[in-house]
Amino acid sequence: MTSHLARPLIAATTGHDVPQPLAGDLALSAPAIRAIRTAVNTVDAQLRPAVLGYGIDAFLLLTAAPTGRLISVPVQAPKTHAASFPHLRQIYDQAVPVLLALTVDWPHRPEPSTSAPPYRPAHRTLDPGRRDTMLDTLDAFAPPEPRYDACPWPVAVADAWHSVRNGAAPHEAAHRLWPHYVHRVRTWLTASTPPNERAAQLAATHTRLFGVLTAHPTRSRIS
Repeated sequence: MTSHLARPLIAATTGHDVPQPLAGDLALSAPAIRAIRTAVNTVDAQLRPAVLGYGIDAFLLLTAAPTGRLISVPVQAPKTHAASFPHLRQIYDQAVPVLLALTVDWPHRPEPSTSAPPYRPAHRTLDPGRRDTMLDTLDAFAPPEPRYDACPWPVAVADAWHSVRNGAAPHEAAHRLWPHYVHRVRTWLTASTPPNERAAQLAATHTRLFGVLTAHPTRSRIS
């Protein structure tokens, strides 16, 4: 969710490249807390359950970002936490609508980056049995073979973002993006690519999303 969707989308739309935007570990200034308290009381009713669920990380980050300087503190050791994959659908359904809703009306368009963003995919080997279980779960979420190449990643992300910008409900746009996201995750799990090449692929997709969003024709907002 972080490397394929949250990080590149936030960077492309706001200019803030936060390596772990959904990490759950934040320190907030007093102005940021005040902005968050105001925003949470005015959030759209349809979006509120997501904000109070797995969408909270994106909500806190994107609401706090305009209030002052944003600093990422790198931690060298991998974060230890409970497995998130069993909750993938719930995390997606709550985090992605918040990401889409809060990035479409960003007050300024960021400048393109002059250097490739650093990505650090995990070097650990995934147990074959666990991978097979994950693939079975993904196949139940979305068919593995439909022609997703007709709208490849990250073009599908740009389409979802622009549909919200043009008036679509964030949950509806996220729902349409879901099978493309599942296909992206499934493709990533089945690829036998070395970690350094995976990092380069993530960086290239990160950069491409900015170009796709910028070049994508924008229709007038639907009232």
